[in-house]
Amino acid sequence: MTNKPKQKNKRGQPTKLTPHFIEVAKEVLFDDINAIIFTDEELVNEINDRLKEKERITQRTMENWKAKIGNEKEGELDEIGKEFFRLIKRALQIQKKNLFSRLSGDDKAWQRFAWIIERKFDDWNIRHKTDFEGKLIGEIKTTKYVPGKKK
Repeated sequence: MTNKPKQKNKRGQPTKLTPHFIEVAKEVLFDDINAIIFTDEELVNEINDRLKEKERITQRTMENWKAKIGNEKEGELDEIGKEFFRLIKRALQIQKKNLFSRLSGDDKAWQRFAWIIERKFDDWNIRHKTDFEGKLIGEIKTTKYVPGKKK
């Protein structure tokens, strides 16, 4: 079995999204709780550490692949590309399920798992997210503090 890519990307270069890349990504994603604890950049680094130099991808490549998922550009990814993102989604689902199991099964440290769930999964984030525009409303009065002087 050869891992040589056949499909070319828009620049005419062979794609680095090969069956071997998928194999390595699967190892990284399903190792412990990597899909939860690592950022996309860290996942790329972990995958790249296990690949030969010519097989490695850049963070930009990962972002480009992700941008195609879930929108009209998804058709631009071949089956291997779609498999890569199915792996990521599946790893997150498994780890989310495990977190909820631990949350419900640990009467003493449940807050730890709730905290992880809340920060990793936006649909479980109970904090109200708002944008901060930095506009000053009203006046800010300041006074100079002089030691020993009473107001």
